[in-house]
Amino acid sequence: MQSRELIIGASGLVGSALLQAAQASDAVVLGTYCHTKVDGLVPLDLCDRTAVRKILEEFRPDIVYVPAAIVNAEQVERDPVGTKAVNVDAVEALIDLLQGSNVHLVYFSSDYVFDGLHPPYKEDDVPHPVNEYGRQKVITETLIRERRPTSLILRPGVVYGLEHQGKNFAMRVLRELRAGRTMSVAMDQSNNPTYAPDLAEVSRELAAKRVSGLFHAVGPETLARFDFAREICSVFELPTTLLVPVPSSELRQGALRPKNVCLDTSALERIIGRKMLAPREGLTAMKRILPA
Repeated sequence: MQSRELIIGASGLVGSALLQAAQASDAVVLGTYCHTKVDGLVPLDLCDRTAVRKILEEFRPDIVYVPAAIVNAEQVERDPVGTKAVNVDAVEALIDLLQGSNVHLVYFSSDYVFDGLHPPYKEDDVPHPVNEYGRQKVITETLIRERRPTSLILRPGVVYGLEHQGKNFAMRVLRELRAGRTMSVAMDQSNNPTYAPDLAEVSRELAAKRVSGLFHAVGPETLARFDFAREICSVFELPTTLLVPVPSSELRQGALRPKNVCLDTSALERIIGRKMLAPREGLTAMKRILPA
């Protein structure tokens, strides 16, 4: 039987990767957008409970993926109430609407649930976020685990890939350096870069098996943001001389970032039987499909 898959937030980086992967399979897939219109997607405001109920009733999904979120840490820090309506309250309402159904919920959290002081982090380590975005993710994770424990929660980090909005870190590095502009990059913030199509593939594999629980879903290498930018330059043959390593304090970011959120992925690897793609592997795959 064909799986019916609903992707809420299919216009974003993770959502579009999920959509492409689902469309390449035999699944019946429906993707939604909110603010960024994309041909082939249907409009949906996750905060509109009536609209969400209607799409659930009409499409009757087997799996619901929720990559939709306000992920800009500065925006979340400036407007904790307004962003909570999307990142927490709307997901809580979705949980309510799914009660009594057999729909498998797949939710995308973040490595920002940790403070970065005691890596590497395992799934059962106690979260301690340093910014509002991380706090909202912790709240939502808790809601899902308590009220819909059959769900799958994935924690990615520094997700990159081809994206028409061009907002992810790799796309910004390419845009700035190809234009010949220098770019200041933090040398004291470390994460595990995660290639979006690889994350989508892993997510769909787990969802197909109805795997539940919380898993770290990131690439196997922990890199300082500056070192990741250097890797991008190496793969795309761009000059590293345009990169300026700076302490994060000089970037005047409105939201604090954890210093080192290296995530332990052994639990995920035991299920999928492999490591996720390393930065060079993911960037090389990205280069093959990125317009020059």
